[in-house]
Amino acid sequence: MTSPWRTQQAAATKRQIVLSARRRFATDGYAATTIEAIAAEAGVAPATVYKVFGTKRAMAGALLDLIQEEAGLQRFIDVIETSEDPWELLRTAVQLDRSLFEHCGDIIAAVRGAAEVEPEFAGVYAEGQRRHMAGTQFMADRLAAMGVLRDDIDPAAAAGFIGMFAHQDTFAMLTAFYGWTIDECEERLTSLVCELVLGARRRPPGRED
Repeated sequence: MTSPWRTQQAAATKRQIVLSARRRFATDGYAATTIEAIAAEAGVAPATVYKVFGTKRAMAGALLDLIQEEAGLQRFIDVIETSEDPWELLRTAVQLDRSLFEHCGDIIAAVRGAAEVEPEFAGVYAEGQRRHMAGTQFMADRLAAMGVLRDDIDPAAAAGFIGMFAHQDTFAMLTAFYGWTIDECEERLTSLVCELVLGARRRPPGRED
């Protein structure tokens, strides 16, 4: 039988390897990173990396799990699935992608680069995009059911606006090329998406934020 200590030790080693792969992929790129480099970064033997994962490609799923964990996605998803406040829903969508950008931008960039050469990573990247699109459509449908969408847009258009303004790539572009701070991105993108989807930049007077 495997002892609890050995199970915990194996989980800790796996996490250490994944974090090391993240750093090496982000620094050197997926194609240039070797198993030996990952092992050196993790402080383990290359044989240990092969034993845990087998190949670099096998790390794809672990990196997706790391994105979900480090960005704290579940707490945002809980709000999006339960809140009845349309302004809170849209603000939370922007905050979710702010968290992805702040905490996992390097992983997402590494996965995107790896997707160009490895089918496994292409699948991970495509799944991330699918989840984003499904999430924006879910939110647009909820807002439509609440009867709060602007009269001149339908749920498909609303999903497009949400997907554009609540996206970690939008944060990346605005901070890198236009010099916006993270806080400015969150405030301005939230204001804009509320105006486009709900027809109001701010909550009506008397509503608590």
